[in-house]
Amino acid sequence: MDYRVDDKQLNASDFLSFVNQIWPGSYDAERTQSALAKTLNITAYDGAKLVGCLRILSDGYFFGTITELLVLPEYQNKGVGSRLLQLAKANTPTMLYFGSQPGIEGFYEKNGCKKGMQSYTIEKKRSQDRMLEKMGDFFEARLKGYEEHQLTNIDSAREFYPFTARCLPQAADACILDLGCGTGLELGYYFETVPTAKVTGIDLAPGMLEELRQKFPDKRLTLIAGSYFEVPLEEGAFDAAVSVESLHHFTQAEKIPLYEKVHAALKPGGFLILTDYFAASEEEERSRRAEYLRLKREQGIQDDELYHYDTPLTVDHEREALLSAGFSSVAVLKSWGSTSTLKAIR
Repeated sequence: MDYRVDDKQLNASDFLSFVNQIWPGSYDAERTQSALAKTLNITAYDGAKLVGCLRILSDGYFFGTITELLVLPEYQNKGVGSRLLQLAKANTPTMLYFGSQPGIEGFYEKNGCKKGMQSYTIEKKRSQDRMLEKMGDFFEARLKGYEEHQLTNIDSAREFYPFTARCLPQAADACILDLGCGTGLELGYYFETVPTAKVTGIDLAPGMLEELRQKFPDKRLTLIAGSYFEVPLEEGAFDAAVSVESLHHFTQAEKIPLYEKVHAALKPGGFLILTDYFAASEEEERSRRAEYLRLKREQGIQDDELYHYDTPLTVDHEREALLSAGFSSVAVLKSWGSTSTLKAIR
């Protein structure tokens, strides 16, 4: 058994695959990654398989707590949990206060934990914990620190942003359409090799576009504040289109008309480079969509506005949408866990 203290390699994909074997549920991968970054993660691996995890949340001086101690059922009663607890005692920066689920108090007492006051909880409804925000408002509110968040909290982002840029046309004066361009993370890499490219960027968040404009004041940018579902596109105007981490909020039915519009906007031989988060299975795709609709119902949302919630398609369903829109071929160029880059040729 391999035990790791402060496991920096622990990512949301592996953690959620592990957690769902113990606490099945619909968890947000992006928020999970952010949560993992805030805790000291002590893990147990059997080969490459994550079988146990204890997380410590601490202020670094006064107070800390064990947020959870989890071991896969088939590895329980084999000393894994005890070893994780011993490592927590040896490595915690502060005193730890935590509760116990009924029936397992003896485990903690056996491992030298002192029984103190009974713990209490203040519960929070799931819908309150995940209040849906309109898409544009969501990103406007997170403009400060947005790029650092993307690069730090999304697995392999420092690899797939430059990879995406390298997939775009390298000819001088190339005309590029960027869907959900944000602050232009991929464009920063692209302009290093094609500084004369002409880029049309569309995004719902005006603040993101202003940040992009200020980053590249000398570049040939046309920036449009609006929904790429609604903004009209000139036919045959672009050598390529690109979208990074933007389209995983929509259904096949919503995407196909958009892809038809993008297909028409490409020049002969043009292509779309799509780097995005994809569901690992049809069940994940269905469950995330069902959770999004449940949250809308519980929060009384009845309008047709775009709300931020991850509802990724599987790669196969994404490919079907692109082919249905008229693209002649779709290939997966590279994958990093739940993120893949697809190339759809006009």
